[in-house]
Amino acid sequence: MVSAASEPHLDHVSPSLRQAFLTAEAYAKRYNHRTIGPQHLFITCFTVKGIGNDWAVGLGLDSQQIMSQLLSNYSERGTPYTPSKLSDSLKATLAQAAKEVRYLGHTQITTAHVLLAMLRSYPTWLREVLKSTQLSHLVLRALLHQALLHSGGSSDDPLPTTAERERLQTHKKFDTVSVQPTGLERTGRWIKGAVGLPPLQPRPSFTTTDYLAVCIEALPTCAALYTYRASILIQREKFLEAALDCSRAIQLNPFLTWAFLLRGYAYLSVNDLERSLKDLSEGLRHAPRAWEGYVHRGRGWLQKNELDNALADFNQALNIYPDLPAALIGRALVRMHKRDFHWAIIDFDTVLKQTPNDYAAYHNRGTAKVYLQDYDGAQTDFETIFVARPLWSYAHSNLGWLTLMRGEYEKAIQYCKRAIEIDPQNGAAYYSRGAAKAAQHDIHGALRDFKRSLELWKTVDEPMTAHIAQEMRDFLDQHKPTMSVNTGDVETANDGE
Repeated sequence: MVSAASEPHLDHVSPSLRQAFLTAEAYAKRYNHRTIGPQHLFITCFTVKGIGNDWAVGLGLDSQQIMSQLLSNYSERGTPYTPSKLSDSLKATLAQAAKEVRYLGHTQITTAHVLLAMLRSYPTWLREVLKSTQLSHLVLRALLHQALLHSGGSSDDPLPTTAERERLQTHKKFDTVSVQPTGLERTGRWIKGAVGLPPLQPRPSFTTTDYLAVCIEALPTCAALYTYRASILIQREKFLEAALDCSRAIQLNPFLTWAFLLRGYAYLSVNDLERSLKDLSEGLRHAPRAWEGYVHRGRGWLQKNELDNALADFNQALNIYPDLPAALIGRALVRMHKRDFHWAIIDFDTVLKQTPNDYAAYHNRGTAKVYLQDYDGAQTDFETIFVARPLWSYAHSNLGWLTLMRGEYEKAIQYCKRAIEIDPQNGAAYYSRGAAKAAQHDIHGALRDFKRSLELWKTVDEPMTAHIAQEMRDFLDQHKPTMSVNTGDVETANDGE
């Protein structure tokens, strides 16, 4: 007999998942089912040792009742079982489980990754099975996600490594942690306690964060709930609130990698670079294959103009997740700062093949082409943005800069005038208009625009644009003797002239 565990979809699976497939195959054969489905595999989580088993048992579900319910209602019944044949839904589940492994930076697919994939799609049969828990599948998924983060992803063993235990013992703050229950045992207790939560009365204004607040009130020591709420707050751009929730989670569980990475991203989003880099580095120390952490830390290094560190992090993210758009964009921006425009364009080409509506990529690729004096190529990129997003200020200032480079000064002034009308804070538009006015010998107009550009363009002193900043400062210094008292005062009425 050819085992289902030899299916091509099951490369790089853990020993426990192989055992789970053998058990699932036995169920399918016993009940004369035509294929192995996700239901068969779900049932095995009650019998195969691992994180998935702890999660399923911790929910307090009746395994015998679930087995009877799922196997008697399985749709593909009544024909002889075909050895090793997986249902389409199980193949889709396994494909999603492989993505979960990649997203978490793990190396093997375990039963827990498969369960996480099931909770991601949340089919009707699983909704029926889990409704007795009275918990949202989002909360159940968050708790399982935390248990997976504890495991490190290399096996089904969730216990901290020896190095982690030694690290705890070296910190007086956590002297008693080594004799406390392991993170997974605590998670199991939290899950089991969650079964007793009262059912919620649905109302239109009730949100996921409201539900999590109820769960946190019932389970105040559940680090995963704080962390999951932080992820939702980040999506809503409430970064400081998210950082506070992550801090609470870390106090409860100092090994919660997810919390460090989320808090690092929250700090990055409010430009607290030092704390962001510290948290992201701590998270990556425990989860060295968490590609998102490298992308965020790379962005932090880029903001600090530490280009070599940024490049190393973006490359590491791409080693883990090849052709990841966020990492390619980050690496391309580093290359532009290093004035390596040819290779930056190659990265942007790869991004645009995957996400053809990424207008920021068109903007940056067009900029790189201008520096290489590929004006026709730059015009194609800038006009793509102009047609798609005519009310985006930079769509106009891009073309203003390009026509400036081509010596079409009046066109440049008109494009920049429109850009400033849309967004008076567009410092790049003031630069291009000022340069066009200087070329037309409108010295006072150029002085006003250059001064305003330096006030607004916060990144003008970065490596890629430092020469532009110096050009404007030199022009201002050169014409100081001819400036009137009010020349440098930019009136609102002058901004659109």
